[in-house]
Amino acid sequence: MQNLQSKYGSRLIGKFRPLVKKGADDAILRLFHIARKTNKEHVAINAFYQAKFKEGLALSDPQVVIYLVKKLELTNDFSRMRDSAWVDRAINEDVLFARNYQINSTPSWIVEQQLKVKTDFNNLEVVIDSLLLK
Repeated sequence: MQNLQSKYGSRLIGKFRPLVKKGADDAILRLFHIARKTNKEHVAINAFYQAKFKEGLALSDPQVVIYLVKKLELTNDFSRMRDSAWVDRAINEDVLFARNYQINSTPSWIVEQQLKVKTDFNNLEVVIDSLLLK
C-alpha cells in the first residue's frame, strides 16, 4: 500500500478497518480506533493481518482481542477508552461507510469514491494500475 500511495498520491486513499458481522462483538473495532488514537494504527493493522491471515485467528473472538491488546501494549488505554463516546461514533461511521459501499468482506477497495474492487493483496497493484493509470 505504501508503494501505491507514493505512486498515486492523493488519487489513492487507504482506509483500513476490520469488519465484524452484525451482532458480533465489536471489541476489535474498539481496539482499532484506540490504536489509531494512540498512534499505533499501522502496528495494529499489521498485528490484525498477522493474527487473521497468518495465525488463523478469529478477530471477533474476545480472547484474540485480549491477546492483541497485550501484543500492542494497549492494556491501560483499551480499558480506559473502550466504552468512550468517541469510539462509539467512530464505529458508527465505519458501519455507515461499509453500508454505503456495500462492503461485507475484507479486503475490499474503493477506487475514486465509486468503484468497489474485490481482490487479494497479490493482485492489488495490477488492479489499481489498470484503474488509475489514466
